[in-house]
Amino acid sequence: MFFTPKWKKEALLLAKGGRKFVNYKRDLLKPDRVEEIESRRDDLLKAIKANDPAKAAEAGKQLRATCENSLKYEKPVGWLEENVEVMFVAIVIALG
Repeated sequence: MFFTPKWKKEALLLAKGGRKFVNYKRDLLKPDRVEEIESRRDDLLKAIKANDPAKAAEAGKQLRATCENSLKYEKPVGWLEENVEVMFVAIVIALG
């Protein structure tokens, strides 16, 4: 019976997630970040192909870190700002 090791399944899912991340966020990412993510993803795929769990784990960490740090963090809107915006829109619609 043939089975795939857990580390390989997780690494393949991470590589697939990296591809999806680039496809979904390509318009928000800088071109150098896209190239860096693709490079990290290629490193992960090479480690999987070489059947090396240690290299795959390291490449996975690097890919995950690159994806997490590629977009700037935006502070969520507070309750006061949100309510002021809703009231402003309601007043504009009522006056219209």
